[in-house]
Amino acid sequence: MDRISIRMQMAATLQIIGKLVTKSFQESDFDVTITQFVILNLLNSHENLTLTQQDLSLLMSKDKSAILRQIDELEKKNMVARVTDTEDRRKKILMLTKTGIEAVNQLLEIEGRILDYLIADVNEEELIIFSKVLSKIKNTAKE
Repeated sequence: MDRISIRMQMAATLQIIGKLVTKSFQESDFDVTITQFVILNLLNSHENLTLTQQDLSLLMSKDKSAILRQIDELEKKNMVARVTDTEDRRKKILMLTKTGIEAVNQLLEIEGRILDYLIADVNEEELIIFSKVLSKIKNTAKE
């Protein structure tokens, strides 16, 4: 298999899964983009840590202005709140609101059902190999 076809398969797969997730969110009455879901999920999984816009920008490898727009949207939807850092008043810590916590929990359930559907015909051995390959690609991309 040549590199061009692998690249095309990866791009097409990511695009199809993104559309499937977005459609599922919309069908469940969630007006949330994939990027917003990732932000909510990061804030949820880092609940014992404080995350700022800059932290999210680094974690997601996106520029701060793109993250800012998404945070503004989530704040309008009452899913995220900005709180002044007690140690550095210039910093704004991002926190999930009650609405945000409820939303991310429901969105994670939807995402889980989609993943179960997508891997239903994949056996355990294939999943292990796939996970190893994804890890290698991710680690190489981070370098």
